[in-house]
Amino acid sequence: EDNAIFSLKNALVAGDKKKLWLGIERELIAGKSPEAVHGFLFWAAKDMVLRGNSVKGKQLVSSLAALPHEARRKGEELEYALENYILNVGRA
Repeated sequence: EDNAIFSLKNALVAGDKKKLWLGIERELIAGKSPEAVHGFLFWAAKDMVLRGNSVKGKQLVSSLAALPHEARRKGEELEYALENYILNVGRA
């Protein structure tokens, strides 16, 4: 069983943009849909809130919840919106 997607959660929690971006690219190349990857990241952010990392987790939950809607409004594919989001995580 392939559990590689769980490395995304570790990278998200650690704030490691490079590992997060590489992990997302690996998942997309493996055939996972951008919606599935986004859903997993959203779950990971909610898990952060539940485990007590509430400030960072709440910011991630909020921004990840808005991501697909903003992408649709801009006419941007979710795959590219995710990539742009990851490259800008942590920037104010």
